Amino acid sequence: MGVRRQEPQDTEVIGARFFRSPALHFLVIGALLFAGRAANGTPAGLARVQADRSPIVIARVDLEDLRLRHVETTGREPDAAAFRYMIDRLVEDEILYREALAMGLDRGDQTVRWRLVEKMEYLSESRAGQSEDEIVDRAIVIGLVREDPIIRGVLIRKYGMLVRFAAQYQRPTAEQLRDYYVRNRGLYENPLRVSFTHVFFSKQQRGVENVRADAEAGLASLVASAAEPGEAIQSGDVFHMGHEFHNQSAQELQRLFGPRFAEEIGKHATAGWTGPIRSSFGYHVVLISGRVGGGALPLDAAKSRIAEGVKNELRARALREKIEELKKAYKVEIQWGDLAAGRDA
Repeated sequence: MGVRRQEPQDTEVIGARFFRSPALHFLVIGALLFAGRAANGTPAGLARVQADRSPIVIARVDLEDLRLRHVETTGREPDAAAFRYMIDRLVEDEILYREALAMGLDRGDQTVRWRLVEKMEYLSESRAGQSEDEIVDRAIVIGLVREDPIIRGVLIRKYGMLVRFAAQYQRPTAEQLRDYYVRNRGLYENPLRVSFTHVFFSKQQRGVENVRADAEAGLASLVASAAEPGEAIQSGDVFHMGHEFHNQSAQELQRLFGPRFAEEIGKHATAGWTGPIRSSFGYHVVLISGRVGGGALPLDAAKSRIAEGVKNELRARALREKIEELKKAYKVEIQWGDLAAGRDA
């Protein structure tokens, strides 16, 4: 049972709150994770107790629950590969949960405390005069930590965050930066911006059956006459948003004209009248006056963003390696029953 504490005053209050801060806990535990690992693979200095390494049993009812969730989500029965994937995630979550409990990550976590107090009040298990610590301690004793899916999720995520936290101290090498940039070049596009004048041919005024032909005839006339933009605009219909646009991004063009127009206008050159380009409103004959950007940013220009991407990969890899390491310490028993599909994976 917990001991009722008398709260300190003034500067002592600030100090006490600081040392109970979850952010400080993450920093200290993360530093310990990074500092070293014990011979058995447990992060050095962290585990309060040995993790529960009893066999992880996936019962027939657990398998049926996985099957039903897959059917509800996809509308079809899971095949062997899907079943195996779901089981692997279930096993990994159980491992991370047990390791988090062994490290005492449920202790001092405010979200866990609130949830336990809430459940104790709901179950009428809290007693008058008890401190919050005493209520939480009793909730742990009667097993509410293990039974609650919200707490379980908090602890799984928290353990994963700690492992990833340790990995963030790895500084990406030049080779890692180049490799990530090549593999993810599409993430670092220099957005194309287009300036143009357009002559509009309205499908509402001209009719769906006539508007494209009118636009093609208008384009031929403009090419033949080499008309100036101001004069050319008069040969078409009035467009409610105007006829001249400057430095428009693909997103802006999509919002104004629709996705087809935004996609097509980026393909046209700046020499002379071109089109017709279809939009949500009809067809447009376009004179592109300027193009800025386009293509991928140089590696140096996106270096900080690329470095963060590499760090994210390193963090994810650290967690995956840690999970694979922990799996070796656990035996898994799957009670297949008549669910043969998963067993064949």
